[in-house]
Amino acid sequence: AGLWDEAAALLQEAPPVDPMLFYYLGFVKLQAGVDGEARAAFGRAAAMAPDGCFPNQEECIDALQAAMHCNPADSRAPYHLGNFWYAHRCYDEAIAAWELSARLDPAFATVQRNLGIAYANKRGDLQGASECYERAFALDTGDARVLFELDQLAKKRGVAPAERLAQLAAFPSLVAQRDDLTVEYVTLLNLSGEHAEALARLLARTFHPWEGGEGKVTGQYVAALVELGKQRL
Repeated sequence: AGLWDEAAALLQEAPPVDPMLFYYLGFVKLQAGVDGEARAAFGRAAAMAPDGCFPNQEECIDALQAAMHCNPADSRAPYHLGNFWYAHRCYDEAIAAWELSARLDPAFATVQRNLGIAYANKRGDLQGASECYERAFALDTGDARVLFELDQLAKKRGVAPAERLAQLAAFPSLVAQRDDLTVEYVTLLNLSGEHAEALARLLARTFHPWEGGEGKVTGQYVAALVELGKQRL
């Protein structure tokens, strides 16, 4: 409605926990012609942690593009915009935004992970995806989900089970965090002939049902027992 001052006053009453609050505030200030305050708001948004922020409204496009124009050094605005584009199936736009974010901040692990997903799933570029995932995990070796996705990509690329097993064995605490990662580890043990260890790891853990995991735990349990039975025969 063009009521910029009223809009800014409302935004300034909100809890300052979401970067999008300040991206919107910067956009409103820009429309009101208060460029200095707009730049300050955009700068504050850029400095905030991106955790838990996922813009999903069309209005975020103008706000984030305005921030990118006013503060070209901001790596987070294109990252957030890439998330919006990817969620709305605008994959080329998402990749372009994430690539810009990665150039501006090569140390941001999550944007590397996102690019890995996009390269693999939307462009079929498994080598480029692998490079992105390697960078993402190197930047944050405490992220069990990235390790799981990195291993899934390795499986898709046809990496030898022994090589995948060695990679997972180097991070036992991360493997232990996730049921799906543990099952992959057990599967690799079975593929490598380590059936007794595979069985021991299965019996030592209480697994929980998860979507896409149907039959994986029981399948590896049966495989380990059958192979151990063959040895005893």
